[in-house]
Amino acid sequence: IHTLRHLAKHQGAKVDPWCDEEPGKIVHEMRKGELAKTREIPHSAYYGSVDATPLFLILFAETMKWLDDDDLFREILPAAKLALEWMNSYGDLDGDGYLEYLSRSTGGIKGQGWQDSRGAISHHDGTPVAPPIALVEVQGYAYRAMKEMAELLERKGETELARSLTQRARALKESFNRDFWLEEQRYFAHALDSQKKAVEGMSSNVGHCLFCDIIDEEKAKYVVTRLTSAEMACGWGICTLSSRALRFNPMSYRNGSVWPHDNSLIVAGMKRYGYHWEVEEITSQLFDASAFFNYNRLPALFGGFHRNREAYSIPAVHPASCSPQACAAGSALLLFQSMLGLQVDAAAKRIYLSPRLPDWLQHASVQNLRIGKKTLNLHFDRRTPEEDTRFEISQNVAGVEVVIPPC
Repeated sequence: IHTLRHLAKHQGAKVDPWCDEEPGKIVHEMRKGELAKTREIPHSAYYGSVDATPLFLILFAETMKWLDDDDLFREILPAAKLALEWMNSYGDLDGDGYLEYLSRSTGGIKGQGWQDSRGAISHHDGTPVAPPIALVEVQGYAYRAMKEMAELLERKGETELARSLTQRARALKESFNRDFWLEEQRYFAHALDSQKKAVEGMSSNVGHCLFCDIIDEEKAKYVVTRLTSAEMACGWGICTLSSRALRFNPMSYRNGSVWPHDNSLIVAGMKRYGYHWEVEEITSQLFDASAFFNYNRLPALFGGFHRNREAYSIPAVHPASCSPQACAAGSALLLFQSMLGLQVDAAAKRIYLSPRLPDWLQHASVQNLRIGKKTLNLHFDRRTPEEDTRFEISQNVAGVEVVIPPC
């Protein structure tokens, strides 16, 4: 809740090329050092991020699923509407329905997705991609943001805007599965460049689109197979880039390392599409990796060297990695949620569960899980690999119905 309020408070209000600010755009980062305060760098409040705005909307819609708080809805709604307007105007630079980025700041970040390092977005031969750039995962974020905001607004009586968003989301999904799909590779492009040509790097970013439900069912199986193959999964998790790529480097910051936050979104997406074995496999790889770090804590990233299961092998510590790090800490919770298949609809007083504990986790408990203004306790057991995971509700103050979706 405090995150939503903070982001809404610092939402872009004007056009300022120096800090890439635009009306409705969500801030990327804020710094308080001397260089920022004297505007030697644009980071006192810097807006150079194409994904923060749709992710803000996803966070808002997801928070409302868990809390169904009318006061919070009314408080954040104006900022959410401005964010939606930004996506439909400033965010879509050429009116083709895709979110693109082009930094206008001389001191800003040129790469404006989550992989914002120099060289992270390039063609298969390593040549840089000319902006404006439409990133694959950002189109997924935009789709999920519009789809979930439409559902929320429909429930709250804002039917006209809800229908408009539903139509835009449907059109985006159709064009995305046409324009980003690489039939020969049976995979999606990393991005579209300024000429709308596909950037053919085999990146993990595509997996975020599973998390967003934008991938057609018949294409999803190819994506999941590729992501879990030895080409992408090193045995400690999924690497950011295919090991067959010319620029692959397991110790690169973005081009071959393993990022737990990246993996957690991919795993959550696999769960949404019903790939339970793959969820268990990648989660288990990350769990194994965590055992080699201090406090069993997943760092921001680590090296993407292939695991040797026939000899002693450990994940490589990355010298630029932070630990603790916020998105890595959050990844553990999302991975656990994916194991449980936990989805919440507080307005309907209903939760959805499709639990499958991995072999190494026989028991798990969730205490004081807040649904709306009340809580719920859940316990899960899987005594042998052959057994299904069983669950028990020990306390249901929230009075919710538990639904087990069909497999």
